[in-house]
Formats: sequence, C-alpha cells, structure tokens
Amino acid sequence: RLATAAAAAAAAAALAWLALKLREEEKEEPPAGTRKFPTHPSIKLPLVGQLLNTFKLSTDNQTYGLSRFGFLGGIDGCSECDFGFIKFAMVYSHEAMKQIYTNHPFQNGGIFEAVGFTKVYDNLPGIEETKYLFGNGLFIASDNDRWWPIAHRILLKPFSRQGMMQMVPLMNEQADLLVGKLRKDLGSGVGPLRIYDYTVMMAVETLGTCLMGMSFESFSGEPVPFLQHLKNWLDINADMGNIPPQLWWLFPKTMKSAHDSADFLKAYTKDLLARRRRGETQALSKCPDLLDCMLETADTLSGEKLPDEVIGHELMSFLFAGQDSTAVALSSFFCFVAANPAAQAKLVAEIQEVLGDEPEVKWAHLNKLKYLDWAIKETLRLVPPVPGIFKRNEVVEALSAGKGKTPFHLPKKTNLLLAFLPLHLDPAQWGDDAHEWKPERWAEGVPHPFAYAPFSHGPRACIGKEFTLTEQKICAVKLLQHFIIQKAAGDWAKQPGATKLKESEWPHYPACSPHYGVDVEYNPKQAFTGINMPLELHPRPQLHKPEAAKKAEAAAQPAVVFSLDESSQGHATPLSILYGSDGGSTTELAERVMETAQELGFAPTVKPLNEAIGDPALGTDGLLLVLSATYNGCPPANAGDFVNFCGAAIERHERPVDARFAVLGCGHSDWADTFQAIPTLLDESLEKIGGHRLLDLHTADSKKAPEEDFVAWTAKLWPALAAAAGIKLSQRAGSAASRPPLAIPEVSVVPAEEEGHLSETPLVLPFQRDGEWVLAKVAEKSELTPNDPDGTSTVCLALEAAVHPSGDAPLRYAAGDHLMVMAENAPALVATLLKRMGLDSSTLVTFPRGFSANGANGGGGGGGGGGGGGGLWTDGGGRLRTGGGGWVAAATAVLAAPAPPTAPTVAGGGGGVGGGG
Repeated sequence: RLATAAAAAAAAAALAWLALKLREEEKEEPPAGTRKFPTHPSIKLPLVGQLLNTFKLSTDNQTYGLSRFGFLGGIDGCSECDFGFIKFAMVYSHEAMKQIYTNHPFQNGGIFEAVGFTKVYDNLPGIEETKYLFGNGLFIASDNDRWWPIAHRILLKPFSRQGMMQMVPLMNEQADLLVGKLRKDLGSGVGPLRIYDYTVMMAVETLGTCLMGMSFESFSGEPVPFLQHLKNWLDINADMGNIPPQLWWLFPKTMKSAHDSADFLKAYTKDLLARRRRGETQALSKCPDLLDCMLETADTLSGEKLPDEVIGHELMSFLFAGQDSTAVALSSFFCFVAANPAAQAKLVAEIQEVLGDEPEVKWAHLNKLKYLDWAIKETLRLVPPVPGIFKRNEVVEALSAGKGKTPFHLPKKTNLLLAFLPLHLDPAQWGDDAHEWKPERWAEGVPHPFAYAPFSHGPRACIGKEFTLTEQKICAVKLLQHFIIQKAAGDWAKQPGATKLKESEWPHYPACSPHYGVDVEYNPKQAFTGINMPLELHPRPQLHKPEAAKKAEAAAQPAVVFSLDESSQGHATPLSILYGSDGGSTTELAERVMETAQELGFAPTVKPLNEAIGDPALGTDGLLLVLSATYNGCPPANAGDFVNFCGAAIERHERPVDARFAVLGCGHSDWADTFQAIPTLLDESLEKIGGHRLLDLHTADSKKAPEEDFVAWTAKLWPALAAAAGIKLSQRAGSAASRPPLAIPEVSVVPAEEEGHLSETPLVLPFQRDGEWVLAKVAEKSELTPNDPDGTSTVCLALEAAVHPSGDAPLRYAAGDHLMVMAENAPALVATLLKRMGLDSSTLVTFPRGFSANGANGGGGGGGGGGGGGGLWTDGGGRLRTGGGGWVAAATAVLAAPAPPTAPTVAGGGGGVGGGG
C-alpha cells in the first residue's frame, strides 16, 4: 500500500509538473513582424527537461553536446532548449551573432546601460560555486558589475601591442625550456608522448613570467601544488555539472574537497600579492606587468585603484583561463599538423624563409608567418577552446533569422547561449568542406565578421587574445624548428576518463563534428576543449634561410630619413600632436612623431585628445596630427570627450577648427566590424567642423605590418607638413632608426655685462612649469642586488625632504607616483665637450633657435608608453628643452641626482605613466 501511494504521489507530482510546463508553453502570440522562437521538439522530463538527450552528444565536451542538441532541433540558427534547472535560447547564426555583439550595453563611451544584450552569469545554475573561487573576475563578471569596466581598462595596458612586444623575449625563453624538456624526455626513452602534458607546462610558466614575474617550476618534473588543486576543483565541477545544483547537497565530501582546493588557490593568489609588495618579485620585461598594473594603476575614468579582493579574483581568472586555453589550443594544433604532413611541410618552409636558423622569434617575424597564422586560426575554428558564452537581452528584441527571413521574437531577459561550434562549421559560410582542417581557406579571410568567434566579440571579447596567439606562434615555430612531428604508429589506448574518436568511424561522429583525419581523444572534464593523441617527435635537421630570401631582404626598399635643410633652420613651426590610446601603443607612436618633429625644427606639443578641447591652436591656421585607436567601436578613454566635442559642434553647425590636419588610425583588422571606427569618425568630423585635410586617413593594422604602415605614413607626412610650413627638407634612404651624428652646437658666449640680465630669467625646464613636480635631491643610495647575474642594478634611494608645490605639506612619495631621474653627466665627458668647444665651465652661453641634438642623449622608454628618444634641443625662443615624452601633469615627484654647478644636467626620456626614463 505504501509503495502504491508513493507511486501515485509521484505520478501526481509528475502530472502537476507537466501541467505547469504546458501552461508555461502557452505564450502570447509574438508581435507583428516577428515569429515565435523555435522550441526544440524533443520530450521534456521532470527536473532535468531535455538534458538526458544531450549526454550521447557530449562525449567530447558538455557544451559541445548542448550545441549539437540545439543544432539538431534548430531553425534558422536558433533553438530554445530546456534542461529543467535552466532554459535558454541557443543561437549559432552569424546574422544573429552580429546583432547580439553589436547591440551591447557599453555604447555610451564605455558606460554601462541596461540595454541590448548583456553578459550576465548571476542567474546560471551553480554559479555560486564558481564565484566562490573566481569572484567577479573578468571572465564571469556581469556587465553591470561595478569593478568589471575599471579592471578591464586597467588591464588593457599589459596586453597592448607595446606590452606584447616586451613579452616576446620571455615567451621565447619558456618555449626554449619546453624544447629542452622534450629533448630530455625523448633522450631518456620516453616513447610517443601527448603534447598537452608539455604545452600546459609552458603555458603556465609563460603566464607566470610574463604577467607576474615568477615561475611555477613546472619544468622541474616535481608536482606543482597550484596545478594539482586547480585540476581537482575543475574535475569536481565537471562531474557536478551533470547534476542539478539543487541536489549538490547530497555530495558533502565532494563539495568539501572542491572548497578545500578553492581555499588553497585563493591563499596562493593572496601570497602572490604579498610577495610583490615585499619586493620579492618584479616585472621581468621593461613594461609594468599584470601585477604592477593591478596594484599601482588608477582607472583613467574613475581614478580608482583595484582593491585586493578584486585583484585576487583577476589573478585567479588569468591563472586558470590564461594557461589551459593556450595549452589545449596548442595540443589541437600539433595534432592537426601531425595528421597533415603536407601542411607541416608548408609551415616548415615558411619558418625557414622567415627565420632560418635564427634562435629567437622576434616581434617583426610574427606578421610574416602567414601560413602559420592560417593554421592556428583553422585549428581554433574546428576546435574552439571556449565552446560558447552566455548572454541576456535586457529589452524585447526581434532577433535576426537571416536576410529576407522573419525575425524571431525574443522576450525580455531571455538567457542565450551563443554556440561557436555550429557557427564555425556552417557550410553556408565556410563551404561544403567546412568540417575539414584546411588552412588555405584563410587566404580569403573570414567569410563574415561574425562567422568566427573563438575569442568572442565586443567589449567582453577575450582581453588576452594577442597574448595567447603570440605565445602559440612562438611555441609552434620553436617545435617545428627542432622536431619532425608525426602521429604515433599503430593503435593506442586512450587515457582514463577520455573519449576516443576513431578515424575509421568518420563520418559517423556526433552531429556537427570536425573531421580530424586521425584517431584523437578528448577529456570531457577539461574546462577548455582540445584534442590530444600520442605523437612521435624526431630531431629535425637545422634550418637555414634560403639565399633567395637573404637577397630579397637585402634588396628591400630602405626607409626614407628626412633632415632639415640649412635654409630652413630655426623655423620653429608649431605642430599639435593629439592621441587617443588605452593600451599605450598609439601614445608611443605619437611620441615618435614628436621626436622626428623636433629633429626637423618644428615646435611640437603632444597631449591626449581630451586635453585639446578649447585649445586655441585648433582654431588657428596651424598644423594638427591625430593618432587614435578604437576600442570595440568606442573611443579610447582619453579621447571620448573630444569625440563628443566634435559631434556637438557638428550638431550646432559650428566650425571651431581651422587647422590643417592628418589622421593615423591604429587597430587590428580581426575586429572587422569596428576596425578604424573612431579614426574614421575623427577624420570626417574634423573636416566638418572646419579643418583642412592634409592627407587622407592612413591606417596602421596590427594584424599585418603596423610598423611598415607607420613608416609609410610618415614618408608621406613629413613632405606634406614641410610644404604646409613653407620649409625645405632633405631626404635620404636609410634605416628608420639611423640618425645623423650628434651635432655640436654653435653657441654664443654671453658678455659679462649681460650676465646679470640673464640671471634674472633662469632656465626653467618643462616639468617645473607643470606645477606638480618637485625637485628632490638624493640623500642616500644603496645597492640592493650587488651580485645580480644578469648585470642589472636595483637600488634604494632615500630622498631629502621636499615641499609640495602647494606649500601645504612635505612631499611624501608613494608607490604609483612618477619619478624622473635627471642623471649627472660624467665629469670627463663634460670636460671633453668644453675643451672641444673652447669654453670655460663658468661661461654663460646661448644656443641657436631650433637646435636639435637628434635625440642622441636619449633616455630609454619606460612603462606606460614612454618614448625613448629624449635628448636636448631649443624651441623657437631659444629656450632649452629636454627630450622624450612623459612630462606627466599628474605626477607628484621628480628624482634628480645632484649635479655640480659646472656640469650641465641633461634629462633623458621621461617614462610616461608608471615608467621611468
């Protein structure tokens, strides 16, 4: 009787649940001009809905399985799926993707508004456990999270082009360690190996050295506790992902194990912060690393710094996502390379032509490795490490179903899953062979900007995209230089827990699967998806660059170097250089333009676009250069006000600009939908509000050859500016880095009777006029690393007390303040120069107007886009100026080594934000 009653109760509960579901399905008719969102036709069960139907489709990856399930029941790239504890609308149409990605909530200058399609993870089942470890880190924070935009703006800097260039040597070092580890293991008799076991070592070491200034000692062969706890946490979450979160309380021991691992990982990141603050670690490149930026950098819009809790969440996010996503992508790449010997031969031939036997991959090499770029993109297309992301629409939407088709009605706050696997395998976009690995298809580029999304799109796109692609390319070059990579002979056994897909079973794989060409295995528990298999590595004979390639390089057209004609000396034509930059790369280009302008006798000023509003120079018949980037269709933080200023002037039919202008647009054409959006807008707007175009808009594409683009622009720019200024330039062929020899100026000795007059107007350096800098003397200096093996020097400097410019309080230097070191010239060098010029050290002299020392005294570029260059020159009024960029108005301290009165002091390049000359 009890059993019968229980069965009856269960049946009644099931019927009640079914009746409730049926009532939920009775939705009102969609608005006119739209149609109902297609519902997946499979049967729904209590609690789990259609989830059980996905299991047989998820043998490689759970999200891949969800994608296949939606694909099989979808209409026009859309399908509504119900898994009991979560219901969402799956989208895999490129047209719908375009609508979702371009209609984001940050259209208003990067400020969040509850419109369009947002990234919201707060309502996902089981998200509490994920946030227990990752908090609101960059990857899972909702769009409306207070700290997400602040952290994102701060972290743009280490992942900028300039930051990436500084990381390339460190990435080479880790790839060399990987090669050494493989050689060691192969030499000790290790047979066919799974390359993922090695790429994960390199990936975590690259992350540690490039972004945190430390090593995990992964190549030591000893267990790495951090990675062990991370794997345990991931494995548990993968297992629990198949169980409704409402039932997780039934597994207390399992959940405790996950929490214990999470607690260890959080304590580890906390210790990373403490070690950096104690000075036990430091950035290993010339630019501030991830830790530096998070600890010291203030947000450009709010002025806030990140609290320790948020920094911990971001560190954990990068330590997780930054290493495993790269490791699985490289594993997939080498599996495809082994399966396609003809493609491997093409890759090796390209590497041989570009690098030959050069031991180090340089930044300049990367854009020349076209076929390698195609092969990596093709790998990410067929096996995207991130299978999809979740979004939510904030208002009622009519979602595109494709050209000429009635859109789907999407009720407000619908959860969406953007599925990348069926998107990437769409034969309508990629052809009938979309399931095949074919790098050559990329010769024509992506068929539609939103048909390819391994890094997502829009403001929430992967911030580390260039980091991982650069790392993957360097690793691929190193391994292909040293090894012939082949699939293991014969049959092989899969690893415990893995799923093996046999080539003999193709094309009977689960729906919407790529064709691998060989037997491969997946680990369904991996958070990021990749294929793996045993590989044989054999030593490759040393590569040598072909003679034809050497001759082509020797015959390459040299850069044009300009110099000021004797007849135009002293012209001192004003030149305004404005820039918009988030990561610092465009700032660096602006500073390079400034250096050349100084050498050519111009009187340049350099500042962010926002600071030019109201500048009288805009309204005069002067010369104006604008260099700007675009961020997801929005202006950089230091250019948004100027963009609004131009828009307001256009609306009011005002013409506040009368200058002659040229615009250089910086960006990456992989973001095709917004590439050059802001430079194009600025170029058009300046003309509409009165400006006179000197040159057509020029673009520098980081995807291809940005340095060559920049050099090509300057080759046209300087003749155009010279013509506008009425001056004469000479030009010669040569290296862009070559400069005329250091000029010794013709100086005029000041008669003794005029010395008193001159002493009333002493030399004032630019930083002193800013009002926020203080000249502080060094009271004591001690060496902290006297025996550093790499020859670097780390010193502790004690400063004498100084009074703040306001006079209110003594200067207190704090971390994050700016320092400029004005180094003392060597006394012997000063004596030699005075002797060469025939002068006594006590003699007062004046320099000629417009004199330039060609930056030969230049300081180094520091962090923050600091320029390089530096040097000594005079402006049109004969006043002495110092070179380099980096005179930062917000700075609060200047550090100067005391110089004797007889020795001139020359400042090197100021480092810019966070830098040091």
